[in-house]
Amino acid sequence: MFSFILTCCVLLLALAALIGSGCASADKRFGQGWELEQQGQYESAVQRYVQALEKEPGLEEARTRLREVGALAIAERFEEAEYLASQGEPVRSVSHFRRADSVVTKARSVGVRLALPESYTQQRRDIFDQAIDAMIATGINARQQGRWEEGVAAFRQARQDFEPSRVQRDQALSEESTLLVQWSENEYSRGHLRNAYAIAERVQELPWSPANLSARAAGYM
Repeated sequence: MFSFILTCCVLLLALAALIGSGCASADKRFGQGWELEQQGQYESAVQRYVQALEKEPGLEEARTRLREVGALAIAERFEEAEYLASQGEPVRSVSHFRRADSVVTKARSVGVRLALPESYTQQRRDIFDQAIDAMIATGINARQQGRWEEGVAAFRQARQDFEPSRVQRDQALSEESTLLVQWSENEYSRGHLRNAYAIAERVQELPWSPANLSARAAGYM
């Protein structure tokens, strides 16, 4: 009986130590978040407040600070994204939207929903569309100058990195297909038959959508 009581006491002491350690760790993360917030490092502060809430979900002060500093972090990224887009740099602008999206996701992981600026969603979509157009234009320019791999990379980025619609994705695929055909023909004319054949095979490896495949098949009939 005595040994049972002793075991229970040991377990309770261990549990208390563990809880105390978790609280201390949460307080430490909160303190770090506060310091980063005062320095204007809002995204880093968000990360620390999230970590504090992961360790101590009931830490309401961290939840309050996360809401406020999260809004500041989003506003900062949104402002920078709009500025870069206005300077004709939609691809760079997209990276700032991605960072704002990351802030939203991190806060949501601990049950905090952050409000977005009123025009955020529409602006985000418009600038992603501009980025797709910019990368397709870059790919076409590279194709016209015979910079084949650079063009392939641009078309691939257009269809993979900016959440394209099916129409936009198929447009990038079509341009990439045209580039590969021209590249293959160029290699063939130079007597590089093996290279020409390998490049032509890459057209068949492109991930066409079912609708696009049907249209292409109809065009060949």
